[in-house]
This record gives sequence, structure tokens and C-alpha cells, in this order.
Amino acid sequence: MTRKTLLIIAGIVLLLIAGCSDDDPVTPPKAKIYTAAGNFHNFLVADGAVDTRLSVLQGADINIANHIVPNGAAINRGLLLDKPQVTSSLSFFLSGGDGTILNPAEVFPLEHDQRYIFMALGNIYTAQGQLKPTLMQMPALAAPAAGKVAFRFTHALAGAPGPVDVHVNGQIITNLVFGKASATVTFDARAAGEDTLIIVPTGVEPDGNNEIWKDTGSTTFLADRDYESIMAHNARDAFNGDINGTVQVFLLESH
Repeated sequence: MTRKTLLIIAGIVLLLIAGCSDDDPVTPPKAKIYTAAGNFHNFLVADGAVDTRLSVLQGADINIANHIVPNGAAINRGLLLDKPQVTSSLSFFLSGGDGTILNPAEVFPLEHDQRYIFMALGNIYTAQGQLKPTLMQMPALAAPAAGKVAFRFTHALAGAPGPVDVHVNGQIITNLVFGKASATVTFDARAAGEDTLIIVPTGVEPDGNNEIWKDTGSTTFLADRDYESIMAHNARDAFNGDINGTVQVFLLESH
């Protein structure tokens, strides 16, 4: 081996040693961040004199939303996950109250990069049973095929919690109970002024006198859209959900 070759090898060894020096800073790998998103809707009711605005927490102390008004929503709120799939507590309390959690011990499965709909509903004076405050979780609706409409209905009418049938553009959703959402139904978009949405007690045929809600001859559903439809009480004002309030059907679009 020549002297020149030995010098080259020695130089390479010195460079390798220098590159492994303990004095060089080491950049730690970045931790993977997992998130999901949620829309939080407030359909809680009381006697019409109580401030039913609500606030939402994830876990013990992560603030998700504050002061969601009755019939209002906090949209596209981030949810933190420490791995791709977790089970996490989501709790709510009256914004103007003493901080008492209204849905203790409720937990929800969450998955990275997914979108969810959450609906707070029930009567804040009822601690147990069908009307107790709870948080419903649903996956966000997907956009329908071209020319179609996607529709999902939620029964949140605490003042009249009996099961209902929903007649919508030729489709019938039967025996939907309070606190539940229907399966997603799809139908062809209709011409202007031809949409129909009628809600009646289960097992009763619409006859003009027994409708809980009726909207016919309107332009309600547009092609290529998805609609969350919620039957609930009209809030008395921006602060008070009223269990004696009139019936209202709310239509929410995701796309």
C-alpha cells in the first residue's frame, strides 16, 4: 500500500470520528400528531327561563367550545388524539352554571382525520332515562352521487319524544325514537317547488291534520348536497332552550 493511499484512509477515519463527536447536537424526531374534527350542536332544553348555552371539554381540561347558543353550533373544532384510534371523553356543561358536567362518564371512539357530528340533547332537569342530557355522535355525511340528495334525520324533540315516521321525497323513515338518528337515505333531486317533508307519529298516515311538521311544494333539497335534518324545539331566545317551544325542523348542509 502506498504512502498516498495510507494518508487518504487516515483522513477518512478522522472525518468519521469527527462526525460522531458527542458535542454535535442531535435533532429528535418529530412526534406524530393525530387529530379529528367535530361539529357540536346544542339542542338542550329546560323550562324556557334557564340559560342553556353550553360549553364542551375533551378530557378534563381541553376546551373545545364555549357558549354554544340553543339551536346553534360550534363548527370544525379540533380533537386531539395521541394515536390513530382512541376513546376519549367529551363532556358538556352550562356556560353560565357552576361547571357541573351534564353527561358524566360519556366516552366516544375517535379516529385520525375523521369528521364527526355531535349533538347535545335532552332535558337538563332529567338526570336519568330517555330525556337525560347526552351527546350523540355520528360520522359526517358524505356527498352523494351527481344528481342525488343525501338525507339523515335526527329526532331531538324532547317535549314530544314519541317515535315518528318521516316522509321525505318518496322515502319513508319509520319508528324513529327520540335521541336517535336515521340511516342515511338518498333520493333524486326534484324540480323547483316539488320537495316534500312530512313528520307524523309512527304508524299514522299523513292526512292534513296529524302532522307534527309539514313542508310541501317547496325547494328544500338541492342536487349533489347532503342534509342533516333535526327536529327540535325552537329556542325562546339566544340563551334559552324551551321544552315547551314550538317544533322546528333544522336543515344543515355539510357540502
